[in-house]
Amino acid sequence: ERRLRAAMRLQCTLGRGARWGFRGRDVPRGLGCRAARKDLWVETTCESVLLESIERGVRTFLFSSDEGEVADRRGWVASCLDRSTASTLPTAEIEDLNLLFSTGDGIRTESGAHFASSCTLETPEDTTRLSQSLGASSAGDLFVVHFHSSSKDDDVWKIIPAENLIAAKGMTGSKILPVCDTPGEATTMLTVLEAGTDGVVLRTEVPGAVTEVAGFLEAADAKETLAKATVTRVVFGGMGDRACVDLCALLKPGEGLLCGSFSRGLFLVHSECEESEYINSRPFRVNAGPGETPRPLLSS
Repeated sequence: ERRLRAAMRLQCTLGRGARWGFRGRDVPRGLGCRAARKDLWVETTCESVLLESIERGVRTFLFSSDEGEVADRRGWVASCLDRSTASTLPTAEIEDLNLLFSTGDGIRTESGAHFASSCTLETPEDTTRLSQSLGASSAGDLFVVHFHSSSKDDDVWKIIPAENLIAAKGMTGSKILPVCDTPGEATTMLTVLEAGTDGVVLRTEVPGAVTEVAGFLEAADAKETLAKATVTRVVFGGMGDRACVDLCALLKPGEGLLCGSFSRGLFLVHSECEESEYINSRPFRVNAGPGETPRPLLSS
């Protein structure tokens, strides 16, 4: 389990700043994907929240099976879509949205087809069983997870199982979407174990909550701006320890890691994917250099 967690931490190094999308079921591209999408689903009975979600570009909505007939829910969403004045969807059509319904045996589409598994975690044994299912899952499998606990420290109880589930899922390509009641809980799940879950189901009746989570995902989507730097001289600074980062993915020419001692000034260090007369290529490795090297340079 410790090795799996370490692997996920390394994977997330390649996946930070990933794009997030609104599609309900995009098949992930596996380990080392630089553009893994984070899904945002919304579950609500509040019309203003539904309008807000549409205007923020949310495409997937989840309803309980006892909230009315499918046609009633579809009509309600279509009415809100028609009244939306700032929709970010490419086309304002009801067919562009995914309307899903929670049933006793999972989550189904409007036509009744199975779309995702619904799992409730109340005990450590529940987490173990779901971890086994995730380990045997495949690309395209979706798991919507409800956390329930009588513990006073409920938030901490949710984080630990989420870490275990992310580690158990590993490189299978399946997706985990926890059900969250607040924007704070949603952002925690999206960043837990650094890699985060594959998305969240935001269950809310509070206007502004969807905007907060959508804004968080959009900020995470922001790309870093790189500037060219020129090496003017090389000075011998003595002997020291070297930091090597061995990844769980193979890098291609032009790819590397941003390294440095301060987040306001990092250097893109190329991987060892190029062969030299001294050593064979190691496309999984980045030589990050001695930890103390960037300090005087960035201080000046």
